[in-house]
Amino acid sequence: MIKLIFKNLLAHRRRYFWILLELIIVSITAWLLLDPAIVSISSLSIPTGYDKERLVKISLAKEPAINSDNGQSDESSEPESADIQRILSRLSADSRVEASTLADNLVFESGGMTMNSLNRDKKPDDLYYMGIDIPGIEFFSTFGIVDITTGKAPTIKPGSENDVYVSKSIADYLFPGENAIGHYIEEKSKNYNPDDDNLRIIGVVNDAVYRSGYARTPLVYSYRPEEFSDVEFINIVIRLKSGVDVDDYIRDIAPTLAREMKSGNIYPHSPTSYIDEAKRRSSNVDKMVFITMAIATFFFINIFLAITGTFYIQTRRRSEDAGIMRTFGATPRRIVCEMIGEGVTLVTIACAIGFSIYRFIARHYGSLAEASINDDSMAVKETMPLWWDNFDTHFFTISAIIYILLIIIVTIGIYIPARRISRVNPVDALKDE
Repeated sequence: MIKLIFKNLLAHRRRYFWILLELIIVSITAWLLLDPAIVSISSLSIPTGYDKERLVKISLAKEPAINSDNGQSDESSEPESADIQRILSRLSADSRVEASTLADNLVFESGGMTMNSLNRDKKPDDLYYMGIDIPGIEFFSTFGIVDITTGKAPTIKPGSENDVYVSKSIADYLFPGENAIGHYIEEKSKNYNPDDDNLRIIGVVNDAVYRSGYARTPLVYSYRPEEFSDVEFINIVIRLKSGVDVDDYIRDIAPTLAREMKSGNIYPHSPTSYIDEAKRRSSNVDKMVFITMAIATFFFINIFLAITGTFYIQTRRRSEDAGIMRTFGATPRRIVCEMIGEGVTLVTIACAIGFSIYRFIARHYGSLAEASINDDSMAVKETMPLWWDNFDTHFFTISAIIYILLIIIVTIGIYIPARRISRVNPVDALKDE
């Protein structure tokens, strides 16, 4: 059958040349439009590394304290940390709450961001990481971040602000094949100064994604208890017990939250599902992904209709060929398989040419899609590799997807008319000859 397929293609080469040219153009265009869509979907499917399904974020605010003597606001420097901790304790006492923590604006899906870099001696590229301030180890149990050795929330309490937890990617980068605990994060840098660079690693936790659109994020968790006393930048994050509905909990506490949980002139307000908060923070990323997907979908529908229509018309015109094949004893199934084989062969040749052209362009001009809105350094890519980082893996994965899609489209365009003409009576098909 294979020889017969190639003979038919050669016999109808003038007819199929333009179809082949169309398929080559489609294969290149499909790369340009489907590549970013596929990579974007893949990036959104990467696990966040923390459990946000049962998290509730509660904001804090304060009322001006009134001085009873003169009626003016009291601007005394009394610490607010006691009131904040009292509110946290009251919220945590609810039987529906499993864990709770304070969080500032440098936390997952937040508006704040701090970025630093690390360098391992003899490495030409720096590893950039995000910094997260934590009030204590309850932060990990609340967000569901676990120690990589035990699979449970870390239990070692920081003894000072020089004690840090790092994500697995940083430990692997700085101390490959070693136990990072007890080391200092700067000690392998060529500019290491023992007197100044004294952040000691006391634990290694799983990797987590800092913000939607960041497919990977090396993280350093720094113990900063003094940072959690300014109510203007503090939120309370609550982790509900399994089986507790987040929306029901929010509806229950929202009406009386500010009144019943108030301490001093500080009050909690605006409980929000962490999932909703993450969606709000990632709205720009979601819009970009939506636009990319909309363009890719529009392209795919038009290509589907165009190619299917082209092969449908070409196949319908071959009723005489089908009649001749029936005369020589070909079964309807063989006729259909042979015509589909011709289409698959055309797609294979077109994709081989089109993909080779695009590979040359991509190799020289770097036109393969990226999935992260932050500028990932080579050190990050080497430490936390994703399938689209490797050029060959990226190229062959997208090429395989496009190839399969085109095969499906062409097969549909051929099968419907081929099935009909393969059952034609040979006499009827050849009566005009």
